[in-house]
Amino acid sequence: MGRRADDERSIRQAQALLKQLAEALEKERIRRGLTKTAFAKFLAISPPSYMAWRTGAANPTLLTIARVVDRLGSDDVCLKTLVGNYNHDGQHVTAPACRGSTP
Repeated sequence: MGRRADDERSIRQAQALLKQLAEALEKERIRRGLTKTAFAKFLAISPPSYMAWRTGAANPTLLTIARVVDRLGSDDVCLKTLVGNYNHDGQHVTAPACRGSTP
């Protein structure tokens, strides 16, 4: 497989993970019973940024994702919970649950 194919595969994997993150954040927002605006403020991001992530119009940086996960609380939600577990080939794998989470 050539470099271009590897790059394209990496881009597709990143896009899939960001889509999963957006979907998981929306589920978490609903679970908490918050409006989109209230949830964005809770996450300490602007409502337009949150909406752009949900639609795929913009993507958060890795630092922003880490801050959002931290804001949600490590005992309640972790990155593994939000986007799942993937090996280096982008295949979903089963991995131990996050610290403090229930199976």
